[in-house]
Amino acid sequence: MGKFRERKICFWWFRVIFVAGLVAGIVFLASLESSKAQTIGINPVPPPSPPSAPRETLPGIPPPPQPDLPLTPQRLALLRWYGANQAGIQFSVGTYPCGIAFDGANIWVANSRSNNVTKLQASNGVNRGTFGVGTNPHAIAFDGTNIWVTSYASNKVAMLRLGDGVILGTFGVGTGPYGLAFDGASIWVANFRSNNVTKLRATDGVALGLFGVGTTPKAIAFDGANIWVTNSGSNSVSKL
Repeated sequence: MGKFRERKICFWWFRVIFVAGLVAGIVFLASLESSKAQTIGINPVPPPSPPSAPRETLPGIPPPPQPDLPLTPQRLALLRWYGANQAGIQFSVGTYPCGIAFDGANIWVANSRSNNVTKLQASNGVNRGTFGVGTNPHAIAFDGTNIWVTSYASNKVAMLRLGDGVILGTFGVGTGPYGLAFDGASIWVANFRSNNVTKLRATDGVALGLFGVGTTPKAIAFDGANIWVTNSGSNSVSKL
């Protein structure tokens, strides 16, 4: 009886060990097949490379064309400059050019001593026309629809049609209008000799106000909220 019991116990342990070995073998084979499947399957997608610098910031490469977005005061005021690498190229305009503006396709130049404005195609400098304005034009600006020019000796501002330069209206301002700015709705004019600033409605040139500033104001700018004026005779800047 003792030997039979001993053999029975041995046989039981043998079955336990056999089952455990069988389970371990199955687990090993399963893990091996999984490893093979990962090896011969589709490789994981590599992580994306870090974004390159925007094209317009790379030296020597022109910026990509911009989408045809509507003009806004911010787009007009916040100018972006790009290296053209075109040093030495010059284009003839009128006599004593002073003011300059860009309308999105053309460059407009106010010629103070020839009393006119020159329109140049921005892409190649081709002259698209010369248009007479008042006496001694100085500053020039684009409001998204028309071109505005100050005529220093005429004490007026001219509004020109963008397409053909036809004068749509001339509007009296202060004495010696010099600087010019557009705020998205109105035209602001710095009057050098009368020490004030004129505000005109851009749609029709109607005067909306006259504001005193420092002595002999010249340049004027819009920051998105306020108007800034340089006072050349009083060494100060006015904020309106």
